[in-house]
Amino acid sequence: MRAIGTLLILCVALAVVKMAVVGLLMIGISILVWAACQHPRETFGLLAYVALMGLVSAQPWVWVAIVGLVAVTAQFAEKAD
Repeated sequence: MRAIGTLLILCVALAVVKMAVVGLLMIGISILVWAACQHPRETFGLLAYVALMGLVSAQPWVWVAIVGLVAVTAQFAEKAD
């Protein structure tokens, strides 16, 4: 009986934590939508930066490809001048 009570308390605690996380997620999304309406360039730049950093941390080889692309682009930019 005591184990059931403990499990019930743990389930309620996890439900409260889940509600808090969902609430924070909804607040964050609404702030991003508001920011996208007010300052779209900065907001989408931030989202692109966050997506890039997430991709780089998940797939380290992407970082090498990005550095290589920047180097090749810089060489073409020098030749164009």
